[in-house]
Amino acid sequence: MDRYQRSLRRASEVSEISIGVQPTEEVEDMDIHVTEVKSYNDMCVRKDLTTSDIEDLQKLNTSYKEQVRSLESKVQTLTCEGKQLKFDVDLNDDQIIHFYTGLRSSKVFFTLLTHLTSSWSPRTQSPPTPFQFYLVLMKLRLGLTHEDLAFREAIRKNLPALFKSPPFNSVRCIIDCSEIFIDQPTSPTTNYKSHNTIKFLVGTSPTGSITFLSKSWGGRSSDETITKSSGLIDLLEEGDIVMANRGFSFPEYFATKGVQLLIPALTRGKTPLSGQEVSVSRHMSRLRGHVERAIGRIKKYCILRQTLPMNLVKRRSKDTVATVDKILLVCSALSNLDKSLIK
Repeated sequence: MDRYQRSLRRASEVSEISIGVQPTEEVEDMDIHVTEVKSYNDMCVRKDLTTSDIEDLQKLNTSYKEQVRSLESKVQTLTCEGKQLKFDVDLNDDQIIHFYTGLRSSKVFFTLLTHLTSSWSPRTQSPPTPFQFYLVLMKLRLGLTHEDLAFREAIRKNLPALFKSPPFNSVRCIIDCSEIFIDQPTSPTTNYKSHNTIKFLVGTSPTGSITFLSKSWGGRSSDETITKSSGLIDLLEEGDIVMANRGFSFPEYFATKGVQLLIPALTRGKTPLSGQEVSVSRHMSRLRGHVERAIGRIKKYCILRQTLPMNLVKRRSKDTVATVDKILLVCSALSNLDKSLIK
């Protein structure tokens, strides 16, 4: 009788396990089919269980336990993967997008992402592509190409009121140089103004958009050297006007292509300026401030406000440009997606 009671208890335990397991896709992989389970359930109510029947029930119980362990392992794996893919960031929140990426809204973010993924595919889907893009922009935010000058007709149609009167209506580009700090290099040639820096040339359209960006140079490089080596002159046409500050006092270089360099009148060693010259110089100073504001936008990306390590400044043999030039290019392009500097 004791043996009989024990066999009934074992059969009851197996029956409870079979009831608790719902039929899923995993059941198809089990060695025991549903029909077999039903036969064992029927066996549970029998009163003449043999030793062979009990052994079969024990085997069935062992099989179920193995299946349970397998399912628990899969649940644990999926839970860990879910935690890795979980981001507490709402990419539809305009304030979050603007603060962490510099883009003015989530609509701009996803529009840019759609355009990007039309010609590029990420190497991995973990994390998802929107978060990969978000992380890249966030790193640039926290931590242009030459061809843009070719869109002259668009520049003419969208000239701000300040540029619609001669000679400013022929201004195609406002240029200025800027610098960012770098670590101490092995060669002291970039030491400038008690800091180690690199220098680059920025050009903006009359609307305040960045339309030109040179490669980076050592901080001791002159504005003239950088401008002449940048390729800017090749993108201008005869009759165009380039506006700059007094540091770009080499108009003969631009004149070789019929381009006029417009800088404030020089006063050192000359007679006092006429009223008209003073008025034009003041107006120019006001207009040139837009390129400084555009440069300020680029430097809002904290990665450019820090002292950059030399591994970002030096160009690797397999690359055509240094990493810092890529960073400057991307930050400049992203800053153009912000609100217009000039209305």
